[in-house]
Amino acid sequence: MKLKLTFRYVFSIAIVAVLVVLINISMLYLLANNKNALNDYSTDKGISRFVRGFGKYIDLGEDDKLYINDNGKNLIDQSNAWIQILDENNKEVYSYNKPEEIKDKHTPIDIINGYKYAGGLGGTSQILAGYKDIDNATYTYLIGYPSNIIKKYLFVTETDTMNTYIKYEIISIILVDFIIAIIIGYIFSKGLTKPVKNIIDGVDHLYNGNYEIYFKEKGIYANVFKKLNSLSNKLEENELERKKIDKMRDEWIANISHDIKTPLSSIKGYAEFLEQDYDFSSDDIKSYAEIINNKSDYIKELVDDLNLSMKLKNNKSILKKEKVNIVSLVKNSVIDILNDSRYSEVDIRVEYSEDRIFIDIDRVLIQRVLNNLIYNALVHNDENISIVVSVYKNDNTYITISDNGKGISESDLENIFDRYYRGTNTGEAHRGSGLGMSIVKQIVNAHNGDIKINSILGKGTDIEIIL
Repeated sequence: MKLKLTFRYVFSIAIVAVLVVLINISMLYLLANNKNALNDYSTDKGISRFVRGFGKYIDLGEDDKLYINDNGKNLIDQSNAWIQILDENNKEVYSYNKPEEIKDKHTPIDIINGYKYAGGLGGTSQILAGYKDIDNATYTYLIGYPSNIIKKYLFVTETDTMNTYIKYEIISIILVDFIIAIIIGYIFSKGLTKPVKNIIDGVDHLYNGNYEIYFKEKGIYANVFKKLNSLSNKLEENELERKKIDKMRDEWIANISHDIKTPLSSIKGYAEFLEQDYDFSSDDIKSYAEIINNKSDYIKELVDDLNLSMKLKNNKSILKKEKVNIVSLVKNSVIDILNDSRYSEVDIRVEYSEDRIFIDIDRVLIQRVLNNLIYNALVHNDENISIVVSVYKNDNTYITISDNGKGISESDLENIFDRYYRGTNTGEAHRGSGLGMSIVKQIVNAHNGDIKINSILGKGTDIEIIL
């Protein structure tokens, strides 16, 4: 774009310069108004020089009479001209192609008028004169040209008048040059500043949140307009995403507030109950204390999820990597889940390509990822669910968790890794913080890995972790 602007500027300056020069030449021509018509006679000289040098074609014959040789006659014929040679008394001694109206003898004033004015010798010809000395005698020759070949202009003025005329002409030339420069400059600046104004207006629209504006991508600023359109689309997408996230965040805050408020109410209720002056049995006290402890653990887990999510989001270095056999880690995670009395009868199988696959990971965080994903498969499906956890190594290490459960809808899949998002199939019995899957993805990404989910409603879900 910079090159285009430079070229356009230089081109405009060049146009101004050319126009100014042409107009100056034209005005100088009108000022001088005295152009000598030039013609090419194979000698590559103008008519005036030709006439002054025509004497070389005039010779004195053996009979002591003047004549024009054949070359001279051919040149006269080529120009449709005529010639008359006068002696010292201005009397004709020779002529060639002379019109009938031209006299044989002229007075000095006749010759002067004939030279100055068309028709001064009685005809319509334009007269040019020359002379040649032969045998101590001076002969004058007059060459007449048709008016369509040469023209003469007489310009007579006083010196003061001429100076005044020249002064006004120079002022006129300067004014005309200035006006032309203003016009060309205006045209150029208009073509340059109008799109700039549109760009500034467009930026103002974007600043004010009007993202529906569209610019025609043409002209020297086509790339700028294209980028503005792209920026407008991006800002609009970001605004929609921001509103979506704000809505989910508000819903999440409401849910998390409810999730915290419910156990807090229980804790407060049992604590107030224990403050009363009742005769509680040891079993009652133990039962109430257990409830308070469970509710406290639940609140702690919510707070821990929030802290972990914030640390991962802010890219804080929280990973404590070590070389871990991922196969053993997966086995231990599955064993821990099966040891839970609620899931002891669930069909969970572990498959692996080799017994030992060592990778550098944060053992605690990756185990949390595995537990979270397996527990999600358990709590969101029926008791007859079957889960297969596979581990194999290619260029990278792959962990897949597959089930034959209810599956996940497309709308839930689109948002499943978003913070604050809770799926539509999340029941009251297992409502979480809404950060679980977001934390899973953040942990995997912190290990420079990736996680993918494919699911079909009614057929099950496949989750692939790449490390």
